[in-house]
Amino acid sequence: MAEAGDIEDLLDSGGESGETGTNLGGADALAMAVAIEQAHHDPELSRKIGAYVDEQRGLVKLQLKHFDQEHLLAIAAAKRKRISDRLRIGLQLLAALIAAVAIIGFAALLWSAITDRGIVIDAASVPADLAERGFTGQVIAQEILDRLAQINASSSPARAANTYANNWGGDIKLQIPETGVSIGELSRALHQRLGHATHVGAEVTHSGSELSVRIRVGEEYVIESAGPEGDLKALVQDAATKTYARTQPYRYGFWLSATGNTEGAAAVFRQLAIYGSQIDRIWALHGLALTSESLRKAITFDQQVLDLDPSFFLSRETMSDMNFALGHDELGLSEVRAVIGAEEDGSDSGLSRSGNTRIRARATLARDAALGDYPGMLASAATVLDVAEGDNSRLGAWRDRIRALICLHDLVAATNALELLPAAGAGAAAARIYALQAQLAAQGADWQAVIVDAERARGVLNDLSESYREQMPVSVFPLLAEGYAHVGRDADADAVLAAIPADVYDGYRARARVAVLRRNFAAGETALIEAVRLGPSIPRAYLDWGDLLAEKGDITAALLKYAEANRRGPHWADPLKAWGDVLAKQGKTREALAKYDQALKFAPNWKQLQEAREATAKQKT
Repeated sequence: MAEAGDIEDLLDSGGESGETGTNLGGADALAMAVAIEQAHHDPELSRKIGAYVDEQRGLVKLQLKHFDQEHLLAIAAAKRKRISDRLRIGLQLLAALIAAVAIIGFAALLWSAITDRGIVIDAASVPADLAERGFTGQVIAQEILDRLAQINASSSPARAANTYANNWGGDIKLQIPETGVSIGELSRALHQRLGHATHVGAEVTHSGSELSVRIRVGEEYVIESAGPEGDLKALVQDAATKTYARTQPYRYGFWLSATGNTEGAAAVFRQLAIYGSQIDRIWALHGLALTSESLRKAITFDQQVLDLDPSFFLSRETMSDMNFALGHDELGLSEVRAVIGAEEDGSDSGLSRSGNTRIRARATLARDAALGDYPGMLASAATVLDVAEGDNSRLGAWRDRIRALICLHDLVAATNALELLPAAGAGAAAARIYALQAQLAAQGADWQAVIVDAERARGVLNDLSESYREQMPVSVFPLLAEGYAHVGRDADADAVLAAIPADVYDGYRARARVAVLRRNFAAGETALIEAVRLGPSIPRAYLDWGDLLAEKGDITAALLKYAEANRRGPHWADPLKAWGDVLAKQGKTREALAKYDQALKFAPNWKQLQEAREATAKQKT
C-alpha cells in the first residue's frame, strides 16, 4: 500500500517506467479511487487530495479559457480570410471588367472604323491674310460642315441607307488634329487605315478682289465657286451645296423638293432615272411621281416603279393616296390593303425602319377612312403624327385627325382641333382649311356656310397647279353641289355636278343626294348603281342608297342597304343610326335601341344619336 503522504506516487504510478499505455486515463482514475479510500482514514492525505483536486480544477479552467481564446482567434482568422477572399475576387472581377471594357471598346473602335462610310471635313487651306482676319482653315471647314449637315438633316427620305452607292447618312464630321496619344488619335488612325470615309478638303485662293473656293471630294471631284471677296461665306455654302448635289444626288433632289424647288428636284430625278443604277432609277421614278404636277401622271411614274419592283411598298402607298385624291376609292383601297398585307409578311428592305413605320401607319389610316372606321382613323392619325417627319407631314396628320372627328360627329372636338391649325393664308394649306370648314358646316346643316367655304377652296385651288385642280371634284365639288341644292340654286348645283369626272366615286353619291332632295328617286338610284360599281367595297354609297329608299318609303329595301353598309363598314356608326331610326319609326323600340347602342360604341359623342336613343327609350317606357 502506498504511503499516505505520497499522493503523486499513487496518481502517477508507472510514470517513470517509460511505458505509454493506452489506458492511462483508467490508471489515473484507479489511483484516485485508492487515494480517496485511504483518505477516509488519513486527514493529511485527505487534505492533499483536496489540494490536488483544486489544482486540477484550476488547470481545467485554464484549459477552457485557452480553448475559448483559441476559438475566438479562429473565428477572427476565418473572418479575415473571408474578407481577404472577397477582396481578392473583387479585384479579379474588376480587372476582368476593365479588360472586357477595353476589349469591347477597342472592338467598337475597329467596327466603327471598318464600317465608316461617312464624310470627314479636313481643315481648309486659306491665304494668310484671310486667316489673320479670322477666316482660318478650321472656320472654313466648319462652314462647309454646317452647310452639308443642314442639307442632310432636311433630306431624310424613307430610303434605307444601304441602298445608296455612296451613303453619308448622318455621319458628317470635322477633323481637328490633336497632339499626343489619345483615344481620339487612336480612333482617327484606325478610321484612316481601315475605314472608307470620304475626305473633303478645301482651299481658298484669291486674285485681287476675287475669291475662289475649291472643294475636293476624295480623289474624284473638284467643285469650284468664285465671286467677290465680300461673299466668302456665300461662296463656301454654294460650293458645299454643289458638293452635296454631286455626291448625294437622290438626297439632294429630295431636299430640293422639301424646300419647294420641285422643278429642280424633278431635274435631278430625271437624270438619275436615265443614268442611275437600278435602285437609283426606281427611287428617281418615285421622286418624279412626288414632284409631278399631275396626279394622273404621277400614278404612271409609280406604275413604272412597280414594273421594275412589284414589292416597292412606297409607290403602292403613294399611288393609293393619289387614287383617293382622284376619287378612285376602290383602287386606293386595294393599294393600301396590298401595302398592309405586304408589311405583315415582312418590311421592305429598301426602306429605312422609320420609313416602313410611316408607310404602314399611313396605309392603315387610309384604309380606316375608306371603310368608315373613324375611331380607327383617329388612332391611326395619332400614330402618323408620332412618326411624321417634317411640318407638312405633321399638319397632314392633324388634318386627318380633324376629318375623323367630323365623321365621328364630335363637332366640339373637331372645332377645337381646327382652331389649332395655322390661320388660312394662301395656297394649298388655305384650301384644305376651307374644305375642312365646309365639311364641319355640313355636319351642322349650315348649307350657306358650306357654300362660302367650298367656294373659297375652289377659288384657291383654281390658282394652283394641275394636281390641286384635279382634287377639286373630290374634295370640294360634292359638298358644294349639295350646298347649292339645299338653298335652291339648282342651276349652280347642276353645273358643279357636270364638272365632276365620270370616274369619281363621291361624284355619283353627290348626284344621288341632290336627286333625293328633288324627289327624283329614279335618277338617284341610277347614280348609286354607278357608285357601287366603281366602289363595291366602300360602304358610303350603300348608306346613301338606304337613305334614298327610306325617303322613298321602301323600308324593307332600306334596311337591307343599311345592313350592307354595316357589313362593308362594321365600325361606322352612321348606318347603325339610320337603321335604328327606321326601326324606331316602325315601333320596334328594342331593336332600335340595340342599333343605337352599337352606334354609340363607335361615335359616343354624336349628339343627335344620343338624343335619338333617349327619345326611343322614353317611347319604350
